[in-house]
Formats: sequence, C-alpha cells, structure tokens
Amino acid sequence: MDDVQFENWKQTITETLARTTVLQEQAAERAQAADRRMDRFERNLVRLAWLGLKARSRLNRRQEEHERRQQEHEANMARIELTLAEIGDKLNGLIGHVQGQNPTQQ
Repeated sequence: MDDVQFENWKQTITETLARTTVLQEQAAERAQAADRRMDRFERNLVRLAWLGLKARSRLNRRQEEHERRQQEHEANMARIELTLAEIGDKLNGLIGHVQGQNPTQQ
C-alpha cells in the first residue's frame, strides 16, 4: 500500500466515521424527542385517567344525591297524601255534623 492509497483509505475511514457520528447524534436527538413525546403522552394519559375518575366520582355522587332526593320527595308526597286524606275525612265529618244539626239544608 503506497502513501496515496493509505491517504485515500484514511480519508474514507474519517468520512465514514464523521457520517456515522452525525447519524448517531441525529438518532440520539430523535430518541430524546421520542422520549419527550412519550413522557408528554404519559402525563396526558394520567391526567385523563384522573379526570375520568373525578368525573365518575362526581357523577356517582350526583346520582346518589338524586336518588336520596327522590326518596325524600316520595316520602313527602306520601305524607301530603295522608294529610289530605285526613283533612278530607275531617271535612266530611264536619259537613256531616253540620248537616245533622240543620236537617233542612239537605
């Protein structure tokens, strides 16, 4: 191998090493960018899961409150119906009593 061939070989090796170094740096930058994207994706995924859990919790709580209020409403309506029935009975008794005292108003 003469000096010219050696220099050509040396230049080829140097250029190849330089290209390889550039490619490795680019690959490392792409890997870092991919890692940052993956980290951001994971953070977003955790946030979405947390928001979903929070929304589900609120929804369950509101559903429980609605059911409780519905039961209270039904209990109130039952008491109202009972009270109205008692009032109706008392009014009928009063009407009967009044009509019993005044038989001419029949």
